[in-house]
Amino acid sequence: MNAAEKYARALYPDTYRVLGRRMADYTRGHALLLERLGSPFVIGETVPGPGDVKLFVLLCSRSYLRAVRLVKLSHLLPTWFALRLAWLWFPPTQLPYLIIDAYRYLQESSHMPTIWEKEGGKTPGTPPLQQIKLTLMSRLGYSELQAFCTPLALAFWDFCGICEMEGRLELADEEALAAARQVIEEARAGQGTANGARRRPISTLKEPNWRRI
Repeated sequence: MNAAEKYARALYPDTYRVLGRRMADYTRGHALLLERLGSPFVIGETVPGPGDVKLFVLLCSRSYLRAVRLVKLSHLLPTWFALRLAWLWFPPTQLPYLIIDAYRYLQESSHMPTIWEKEGGKTPGTPPLQQIKLTLMSRLGYSELQAFCTPLALAFWDFCGICEMEGRLELADEEALAAARQVIEEARAGQGTANGARRRPISTLKEPNWRRI
């Protein structure tokens, strides 16, 4: 799949269902909200349990604004919120399949371009999602609310596109990346690492800050 096809998927995402519920477009706001709540689907430190799945479905089946309202209501009406979670019942044997469905939805909803990065470049200290927000607001004129409500994959693509236009990175398709990786590995095996600035391909899966959201 080339870059144009991937961008089209980010612009017009597929429909996903978890626990029979249709998932909303996964936005930057959803990612930050789940991180704030310590969801293992975002933090990744523990295996999600039944309660984690129910909370994930309850929030991500709503738009970002409705999900925020629901969290605020949970503080005012904790018993009511506990009942809402209890209504999302499923047999324990279904848990592994629901976790797989949820991660598939997250992966497809947060995919980003394959990029090249120059060796020796500085690693920003600001969180990636903050960089995206600031870029969308300063370069594209988004309001803060629009930046929160933008589908995450689309935000990634717009962010990377702007960075490429400004010369901060370059995008690469998977076939070119695989070929370049093979050439680089062969050169390093035969000659060692050369002096000076070199360019190395990186995969989005090797960048924990990007892939955990």
